[in-house]
Amino acid sequence: MPVIVVLNRKGGSGKSTLATHIAAYAANHRLSVMLGDIDKQQSSRTWLGIRQKTTQATMPLINHWSSGGEGRLPTVPNGSHLLVLDTPGGLRGLDLAKVVMLADVIVIPVCNAFFDRSSAADCIAELKKLPKVATGKCNVGIVGMRIDSRTGGAAQIAQWAQAQGVHYITHIRQSRLYVTCIEQGLTIFDAPANLVHFDLTQWRPILEWLNPYFEQSKAGATMPSARASTGQILKTNPVSMSRTLSPGAAKQTEPKKSFFASLVIPEFLKK
Repeated sequence: MPVIVVLNRKGGSGKSTLATHIAAYAANHRLSVMLGDIDKQQSSRTWLGIRQKTTQATMPLINHWSSGGEGRLPTVPNGSHLLVLDTPGGLRGLDLAKVVMLADVIVIPVCNAFFDRSSAADCIAELKKLPKVATGKCNVGIVGMRIDSRTGGAAQIAQWAQAQGVHYITHIRQSRLYVTCIEQGLTIFDAPANLVHFDLTQWRPILEWLNPYFEQSKAGATMPSARASTGQILKTNPVSMSRTLSPGAAKQTEPKKSFFASLVIPEFLKK
């Protein structure tokens, strides 16, 4: 049962955005996924509540990971085959070590600002001292968040990641579309592909990097609904990444489109 941890000890780095999108992508591709949130703010859990309420069960199910109590990791129930964990800011010491012991892979979102890079560098240095990371049993990758490529930010964050000795996956642009989706319990993977084609392309390196864990999740699944091949999906046109049709696709597709059509999409995204 692979565990994907989204981690950065600095608040506001984009952890919840990454965690919710990874979980939604997995669910849309028929993986049995659970989204955990050990942050006191419970941003991911709030998003899940909105998703379950406003989409009226038209979206694939994402289970919630219930907390095990103060100072404890969430209690992991049976039934899911992929776990995505959203973590709090300020994670260090024993608390950080506990999370790393649970993780198979860690994704670190980093904004391209001095304080963000400095905080992330300290966190990476601590991670490298932990046995599971030091021995390569837990992979670590960096995603640049809210990056404006026109300012040279993409190259700068990539060079910084290389200096840290950590794999740099890619960057994600600053876009109001992410905010619009999250506020209504959605992700870009729930949107009509023609509206989010560029963003889907930006996500491709992240999904390819995480693909071994998606495949491992499928290997451990026994449900017929988990038979879709993520590897095949990732080899197709990026347009197909926004949704995978279930056996009841004819019934589900129209409600999803009509619901998302109610969102206010900025005009420049429609061009």
